[in-house]
Amino acid sequence: MKPAFAVENLSYAFGSRAVLTNLSFSVPRSHLFIIIGPNGAGKTTLIKLMMRILKMQTGQIEILQAPLGTYSPFPPRGGNGFAGTCSPPESAGARLSE
Repeated sequence: MKPAFAVENLSYAFGSRAVLTNLSFSVPRSHLFIIIGPNGAGKTTLIKLMMRILKMQTGQIEILQAPLGTYSPFPPRGGNGFAGTCSPPESAGARLSE
């Protein structure tokens, strides 16, 4: 089954402090997943990378086999903290129904 969401070799550092190092995982369609870990493990950093609040340094994030960078971000909505969304590229619409 093709993944709905995939992270490949994702790394991120704040200066010299590595927060994520070569993180890779995928989530099959119709599955749920949670992100758990101790303080400082990189959970919020991962979410901010997924939401494009932080710019990826290395690695790739894909949604429906399309790189995250191909999705158009919606304009920020006022008063929602760092909640953000993105719209799928034209080619993803067909994959949604597969």
